[in-house]
Amino acid sequence: MVLTDNDEVHAYLAIPTRTISHAGAELRASGLGAVVSHPNSRGAGYGAKIVVAARELIEASGVDIGIFTCDPPLVAFYARCGWDPMPSTVVVGGTRERPFRADSLDKGTLMAFFTPHAQAHRADFVAADVYVDLREGDLW
Repeated sequence: MVLTDNDEVHAYLAIPTRTISHAGAELRASGLGAVVSHPNSRGAGYGAKIVVAARELIEASGVDIGIFTCDPPLVAFYARCGWDPMPSTVVVGGTRERPFRADSLDKGTLMAFFTPHAQAHRADFVAADVYVDLREGDLW
């Protein structure tokens, strides 16, 4: 997703999507990745605009949950953009054979529960490890 204004790129982010298995449930999940704003555009609100737009796009896509990690100082920013901090939840990337835990990098987890199916399983994500089954060394 790219945010432009007057033919200038101000912010960018990627939205990875996959099906995950968690606590006996299959859920379609999307996250945020590679969130960046142009240095000359920082402080002008473009970061918030693209993160809010991405959340709305993810919700409209019909996926069950949104889930991603960020550095702890950014948790409040993402919360203001509509994401729920999940302080005791750990995203686990990599593979099952070689897991890559977000807490090994001191990352915070944020989520959104979009569908009734996801909302019915919200409690399963509290204080849980959530495996997203990526490639070795990858993390959302």
